[in-house]
Amino acid sequence: MRSRAIITVSAVGVLLAACSPFPFNVDLTLFVAESRLSGGLAIFDGPAEVPAGVSIDSGPYTWQVPLHDLRVALDLGQAVPGGPVTEATATLTVATYPDPEDAPLTIVGQAEVVLYLAPGTAENLWQAEWAGSGGSVQLGTGGASTVEVPLSEPQLQALSEGSIRLGLEFRSGTVTLTASSAAAATLVGFTYHISTLRVTGTAKPW
Repeated sequence: MRSRAIITVSAVGVLLAACSPFPFNVDLTLFVAESRLSGGLAIFDGPAEVPAGVSIDSGPYTWQVPLHDLRVALDLGQAVPGGPVTEATATLTVATYPDPEDAPLTIVGQAEVVLYLAPGTAENLWQAEWAGSGGSVQLGTGGASTVEVPLSEPQLQALSEGSIRLGLEFRSGTVTLTASSAAAATLVGFTYHISTLRVTGTAKPW
């Protein structure tokens, strides 16, 4: 009788372990073409114009430069591992540089990063229900900035299906430049490179 009880308890323990959520860690950059991990943020209406009567070599001046927002669809080459996801966070690491990089300027500005994660069957990736914001990255520093985006319930459901559509939006607003007129006139925007795009969390066994 005692041995039967021990066997029964052991079997229940195995079943509970099998039903327990397990951690996962998926590097999404492995599913995205390298060319889609880099790009540019353009200045609205082109480089800063030198005001009338100001010498091209004079300065430094302070310029308020509006940037275009940018949406980038990151097409995944295959489905990511699926499963009933209970919670997850996307981590993005991105570095940005002035374009051209050697322009002698001081830059103060940020871009808000919004992650869109939708099921593969979604016709429109850029809907609010698929969006999640994790903060902002510094522009033009050349250093890496990391943001974390907790996934919403609709995004978790999409991730559970395995076949997903993924996109990033950089909401840039306006940056402040301190530079000579000549340097400000050469800046066409910023380039970026994504080095990390990872989703971690827990999922239940099928």
